[in-house]
Amino acid sequence: MGYLEDLTRIKIAAITALSSDDQLMEELVLKGGNALDLIYGVSARASLDLDYSTSGALESAEFLRSRIETRLAESFAELGLHVFDLSVEEVPPDLSDDVRDFWGGYSVEFKLATLEQRRKFASNVEQLRRRAVSVGKKGSPVFRIDISNHELTTGRLARMVQGYTVYVYSPEMIVCEKIRAICQQMPEYGEIVHRRRPTSPRPRDFLDIYVACQNFAIDFNDQEFRRRIADTFAVKRVPLRLLAKVTDQREFHRQGFVAVRDTVKPDFQLQEFDFYFDFLLARIESLEPLWNEQPPA
Repeated sequence: MGYLEDLTRIKIAAITALSSDDQLMEELVLKGGNALDLIYGVSARASLDLDYSTSGALESAEFLRSRIETRLAESFAELGLHVFDLSVEEVPPDLSDDVRDFWGGYSVEFKLATLEQRRKFASNVEQLRRRAVSVGKKGSPVFRIDISNHELTTGRLARMVQGYTVYVYSPEMIVCEKIRAICQQMPEYGEIVHRRRPTSPRPRDFLDIYVACQNFAIDFNDQEFRRRIADTFAVKRVPLRLLAKVTDQREFHRQGFVAVRDTVKPDFQLQEFDFYFDFLLARIESLEPLWNEQPPA
């Protein structure tokens, strides 16, 4: 079995583990590149991390850990794998009170080893770590699940994955959130959430938006779509006027395109970055009425 097939099995095991808990199944909504890939079957690339949204905020990191620890262990045991070094942390760790009602979330990380290795090195975790399963292209053994609080989840769809109900973003929701994520990398938004770390280029979002638009009837001129994108920006207090500044971000996002190339599936004919950037830019121009009341600063 190849790398992509192994990674897919691992991601499906994690998804079904979360959905096997009745409360988490109702609260968590799968989104992003893995929603396109695993649920809709249209992704051009292998997305490494699982991304979820919840409309409110989960009780605490301790609560989340208590819900998933046994579920993950049971799900991966069916694949002959042992879960260890599980950590569940609130992110960012220093969330200030003035942004707590719309920002923040949780990061779940763990490693995997075969049950055989677990039995062999039960008393030596360092040896077990050295033999952890690689879940990243660069050999990283860390599998990550990111959960974002206070998101817009109305319009979610229910899908069945190995007998479990999994709630997932619609293709329109995925596109809206990816456009917002591009705008959230801008310095203007960093001031709103008191961001201290540097932002990261997101060329993968331009690619995912293109793939979604090519496979689904997503009309940027549709009033329902425009309401959706306005509401998606509003829940995270992202000014709509930042849409007008995407055109200035070409070189910033181009920096990360080499890494995207490494994740593209063999049967997808990847174009140069400018192709995907210009594709989105042309569609953003049709959204100008949305930022007319918030003209570019």
